Amino acid sequence: MRRYKRAGALIAAGLMAVSGCSNTYYNSPAATKAQESTKGEAEPTQEAIVTYTADPGQQEREPQKEPIKPEGGSVPTNIPVSSAIVDRLLGDSKGNVLYSPMSLDMALAMTWAGAGEELSEKFADYYGADRQAYEEFAKYYIAGTGDTLKIANSVWFRNGVTPKPAYEEAVKDYFNAECASRVFDDAFVTEVNNWCDAKTNGMIKQLLSEPPAPETMTLLLNALYFNGTWKEQYAEYQLGDARFTDATGKEHTVCGMNSTEDIYLQNDHATGFMKFYEGDRYAFVGILPNEKGDFSLEELDIPSLLKNKKYIDVAAMIPKFRFENTSVLTPMLSVMGLDDARYGGFTEMVEDDDNYISAIIQKTVIKVNEKGTEAAAVTGVFVNCCALAESATVYLDRPFAFLIYDTETDTVLFEGKVMLPDAAKQD
Repeated sequence: MRRYKRAGALIAAGLMAVSGCSNTYYNSPAATKAQESTKGEAEPTQEAIVTYTADPGQQEREPQKEPIKPEGGSVPTNIPVSSAIVDRLLGDSKGNVLYSPMSLDMALAMTWAGAGEELSEKFADYYGADRQAYEEFAKYYIAGTGDTLKIANSVWFRNGVTPKPAYEEAVKDYFNAECASRVFDDAFVTEVNNWCDAKTNGMIKQLLSEPPAPETMTLLLNALYFNGTWKEQYAEYQLGDARFTDATGKEHTVCGMNSTEDIYLQNDHATGFMKFYEGDRYAFVGILPNEKGDFSLEELDIPSLLKNKKYIDVAAMIPKFRFENTSVLTPMLSVMGLDDARYGGFTEMVEDDDNYISAIIQKTVIKVNEKGTEAAAVTGVFVNCCALAESATVYLDRPFAFLIYDTETDTVLFEGKVMLPDAAKQD
């Protein structure tokens, strides 16, 4: 009997850096054939479907009931923007990257509560909803979390700064945020890091290494902690050494976790599957691009992939992996259409000042093994006083030209073009 699943998805995007196992099941000819038959095909072949069978003791999954949402409905992640951010964070490197759209969205939404009318419209364009709709969704979402997902928010004001009553009321009511005034000194650094440590179950122990700059008046924090146990646990025989081919074509031995799942995803760019955690709300979505080697998440068109579900058996393998990232997200405001937030417009946050976002830092960590997935994110948004004067931004983040120029004599010593910065790093 076919088992149907409906749930939100937890998407872990990145190139896996993993280690080997002792079992060798996944290197058997039958299992290897099953793995290869699902790559780039319109759907798994019948041979792939029957090659690997799930644990006979696993139970049928009950369809999940739809949660009761606020009147404004849900406000889903802007996946195209999220994919663009991941691509830009990865840049030209070949490493792993992990980014939490939910954590950034929650943290920025708390700044939105302090935005003036003109800037607020920019936020509404990004979120695809007005402020009240998102705040109602945030309140509903935070209240609906349980043991699997925990969300915490806090707003820290520099001692002597007076938050506007309406702003403080909004972040407390809709985001369940702790609000406090502190001297931004070394003791504050310790307090913030202890908060991060506690709210992520020890996965992220430090966000700050020194006190914020003197111009920083407010620090907004979101912490997200996910601890999901697989609905259908892996048996010992489902674990074994597997081959993983990196973007350069080099093969590595990794610890493969093998199962049969029953939601297959497919579009013109990739195939994938869903594997659910206990409770049937959250799922790991594994996405395999059709083309081998490096890839762009934007080009995979993940929204269409998530919509194109087929309820068929699919042989699946997930390698164990663990990694962490620290990302400066401030430049990503331009990707989100929120670049104006870097120059002012937060007139409703504190008394007597027009504020702007000076920096956004996000730390993330994820661990995937045979028991489930543990992941955490902390996003810090630094808000400074006094709106910046008119300025411009030039990031050399794509092919560019350059000169070595003598400004006194108007003489060009060198002139060149850079297509790939890594090629210039031959020290």
